[in-house]
Amino acid sequence: VITQPLKPDGSSDYIAALNEMGRKGLLPSKNAFVMWVRVVGPGIASGNHFEVLTMCGASSKPPAKVWESYSDYCASAHAADAANDNLERAAQSVWKAADMPVLAAYLKDQADVMDRAQAASSMPRWWTPMLNADGNTTLDGLTDVATALCARATLCAGQRDFPGFFRDVMTAERLAHLIAGEPLVLRGLTARRLQSAADRAIGAVAGKGLLSADQCVTLSKALDGLPPMRPLADAVDIGERWSTLGLLVETAQHPPNMFQQSSTITLPLHTVEWTEVDWDRIFQATNAVYDRATKIVAAPTYAESQRLNDAFTKQMIASSQGSRKPLWKKQGESRDAYSDRVANAFLSLVVPSVSGLARTECQARMESEMVHVILAAGQYRAKTGDWPTQLASLSPHYLKHIPRDMYSKAGASPLGYILSDGGIRVYSIGPNGRDDAAQGDDLSLGPSSDH
Repeated sequence: VITQPLKPDGSSDYIAALNEMGRKGLLPSKNAFVMWVRVVGPGIASGNHFEVLTMCGASSKPPAKVWESYSDYCASAHAADAANDNLERAAQSVWKAADMPVLAAYLKDQADVMDRAQAASSMPRWWTPMLNADGNTTLDGLTDVATALCARATLCAGQRDFPGFFRDVMTAERLAHLIAGEPLVLRGLTARRLQSAADRAIGAVAGKGLLSADQCVTLSKALDGLPPMRPLADAVDIGERWSTLGLLVETAQHPPNMFQQSSTITLPLHTVEWTEVDWDRIFQATNAVYDRATKIVAAPTYAESQRLNDAFTKQMIASSQGSRKPLWKKQGESRDAYSDRVANAFLSLVVPSVSGLARTECQARMESEMVHVILAAGQYRAKTGDWPTQLASLSPHYLKHIPRDMYSKAGASPLGYILSDGGIRVYSIGPNGRDDAAQGDDLSLGPSSDH
């Protein structure tokens, strides 16, 4: 529970606390979000955009040209010609303009806007003002822009333009790390999608043997030089917890008004006898649940996160039994018992699914380690003329140690490695714990066979 800042009535203002954390010591000229508004336009701030833009010092005047998605670009004039031009595929494979001419023309058309995205990525921090617990600013455009950057990067690689390739993949990587700096789940998930797109673009190029030894080293050092990505556990521990506690404060102050939008989900909360509730007990229950949820997402291995989540899920299901029924106080029910029932019903509505968050976090960590492995293999090939026959050959000269597959039993098995005429693939067996040779849900980096 926070003690500052406070609302006029003396209650804790959790949303204001999140805003203070984000903007502390940050000038508008150093806020990546302010520059991002120049990429996608001020409409990103939704219906409250003037207040959001004023809070962070961004301009409400849209630039002459803002980001246009590839689907909108094709729909406006190029739908028939773009039938085989796939942006997502291009971002994961080395290609040439002749392969996908409409896509190449689109990337050229968006060049100035993508330069603004690069400028945003060079800022030290990203802060988006919040007005309520739901957030007020969409992340529309971020994934699209990152995918386009990766597609342009692999196009540059096909043209042997390493500076262009390096510029674009590192822009996507830096944007990912900036967005993850905000302790909010949606920001953290988006950041991991951006990072994964960049890692896969790097894997497609390095796994094809298109980088020199020096270029592999340069890229690996640049990745190492990025600030640590804020853990998703922080988003649960701070953003989700504080938003939920803020909602509890509002509910305690104005219980009849908080759930006016009737639905089969929130209807039981309309029947709560709020004056019979022990709010301190509900706050304690909320913090206890978020303590456990945070530990699940922060678990060091996928197996440990799954073990913790299984126990957590069973308890949440058991405690929420009957939470969809009217929540009138039962005759003879103690205040503590009634408060526990209300807390369980409330938490069953607001606590996020942490198993998916833990899975995403593990995947991001695994792919980050794999990208260094594939760059080390590219360095090996550039120096010796051949790919290594096994990953163990990379240590200790090219890598201090070879990462283990965190999805394997006890995290003890080596990563998978496939050598073919088209290059190499480095892979993890993924969440199902089964080696599918870089297929199925295995996580893999390397060149695509499409081009």
